[in-house]
Amino acid sequence: MPLTTPPRALRFTTLLLLTPLMMAANCKKPPDDDDADDGDGDVQQIENPLAIVSIDPSVGKTGSAFPATVYGSGFESGATLNIGPGLAKATVIDANTLDVTVPSLAVGTYDLVVSNPDGNKSTLRAGLRIEEESSVDCSFARVYFGFDQSTLATDSQKTLDGYMGCYNASSAPIRLEGHADERGTTDYNLALGTRRAHAVERHLTAGGVPSSRVKATSYGEEKPLDRGHNETAWGKNRRVDVYVGN
Repeated sequence: MPLTTPPRALRFTTLLLLTPLMMAANCKKPPDDDDADDGDGDVQQIENPLAIVSIDPSVGKTGSAFPATVYGSGFESGATLNIGPGLAKATVIDANTLDVTVPSLAVGTYDLVVSNPDGNKSTLRAGLRIEEESSVDCSFARVYFGFDQSTLATDSQKTLDGYMGCYNASSAPIRLEGHADERGTTDYNLALGTRRAHAVERHLTAGGVPSSRVKATSYGEEKPLDRGHNETAWGKNRRVDVYVGN
């Protein structure tokens, strides 16, 4: 039987079935935010907030100005630095660094305040400490011992304590030379000089001097200050000589 055109009712039914499929094919889903092309939009810049973190050095001496470097973030051209109530000379190197000149200050602890031209401020509490400039010369000291003794007497302890601040303020090596008078054998006096030097070493390290800086040695009776043969001479020779930096 030859093919004939489908009846109208069949064509209508077919159209009803195909219409939803055609509509779905022509519909487009709007892009989500996640699908958007980020490359075409403006990138939001991350702000670098103003903050002061540290100053180096953080300890100075009274009586003179000294250079220092302040570290932090968000420093802008024209930023200023206050140390305590006073304004310090400051130069902005970059957003993280200020070169400053710390003025002569009294002994004490100071807050640091960085201010940008826009009025923003950041404070580092107690960031700088100023100490007294030591006028004590501790390059050489001498302490004495009793006959056949290697224990520090009270006056010898006071002598060393008077230099302790100077010893701790320095990083130079400290050499201790122990000595004895002429009485006794050579070997005994060398050992006695060693014990005396170690007694001084213990006192220094107890006062805060690192043991790595201290070297103790003994000369026994070989280097007398006084070559006499009486108690006056012997009393001068029972000693420890303390040298700093040489």
